[in-house]
Amino acid sequence: DTYTLSGVATNEQSTLWTTMGDGFFDDPTALTPLYTPGSNDIIAGSVVLQLTSYAISPCTVESIDDMILSIQSSPAADAGSDASTCETDSYTLSGVASDYQNVLWTSSGDGTFDDATLLAATYTPGSNDMTAGSATLTLNAYAISPCVLEDSDDMILTMQGPPEANAGNDGEVCADVSYQMNGSAQNENNVYWVTLGDGIFDDPSALNAMYTPGVFDIEVGNVDLVLFAYAVAPCVGEDSDTMNLVINEVATAYAGLDGTICETESYQLSGEVGNNNGQIWTTSGDGTFDDPTSLTAIYTPGNMDKETGFALLTITSYGNSNCPGDVTDELTIDILKSPVQPILPVGPTSINLDEVSMSEYTVNQVEYAEYYTWYLEPIE
Repeated sequence: DTYTLSGVATNEQSTLWTTMGDGFFDDPTALTPLYTPGSNDIIAGSVVLQLTSYAISPCTVESIDDMILSIQSSPAADAGSDASTCETDSYTLSGVASDYQNVLWTSSGDGTFDDATLLAATYTPGSNDMTAGSATLTLNAYAISPCVLEDSDDMILTMQGPPEANAGNDGEVCADVSYQMNGSAQNENNVYWVTLGDGIFDDPSALNAMYTPGVFDIEVGNVDLVLFAYAVAPCVGEDSDTMNLVINEVATAYAGLDGTICETESYQLSGEVGNNNGQIWTTSGDGTFDDPTSLTAIYTPGNMDKETGFALLTITSYGNSNCPGDVTDELTIDILKSPVQPILPVGPTSINLDEVSMSEYTVNQVEYAEYYTWYLEPIE
């Protein structure tokens, strides 16, 4: 600003204004010139201005008078740097101002200040601030008289929402397969799945991780799975949500141990099944079962079985309503051929016991025979 001086002089030939600072007059010879302070004047906060009145001849002595012009700086406001806060928390501002009569904070949103006249006021976000995600906070600095213009400065306060975790709906899975999670999260820095059982996640940090039930999970029949969502700074802490996974048992099948029979025999089976909706025996050969749906069915080899020397028997256990997949198990029956009728031994047909005490008889090898037993008839 400029200042209009109001000098007075009498019996003067002329007048002259001078400054002890670095400002300037629009007309230093006028009694009421405009004075514009210089930068040094402003820094010093005041300046001495001198009015000299020059005498009318024959007088020769001039008259000098001083005045001090105090210079009030205009207000300056600095709201501080933009910042962020968790929307559930209040934020302490760090405004700076100079050359002010007073200050006042205002908000573009609906939050509140604990004391809007403090440079370090505390601001609590309102519901509209949270919805918008931010609010512009303005620091107004009002002038000290004779200055009249205020200064203002803005800062943007961003509201970070707290984390929210959603583990998804409860689910079901068969014990022999993995389950794909369907979690979701908001305002999260990262997520992590935790099981309250003994199964495993392929990637516990993925919202759609695959979970494979453990032995204990299957035995109990269900497991709680918890999704944690961790906060984005400046928010701290985490949120969690739990879903329950029901684990349905699958059908089981056990055909029994491998066995061996003679081709003239049948084989008694002893299969075992569980959690199923029925079962059936099948063969790789051409034999027959007395009841293919019985766990203890009797299998009679066919001609092809006897020719190949074995049969592969499979029990199929049909899945249940919750886990419809079928399961199978198999065993092998080795089928041994019966030895053929041996030919008559070769040797003497009669002997004289008075002359011979021992006779020799031989027989050709019999196919499929494992050992031989000789019989003498009649014994006596």
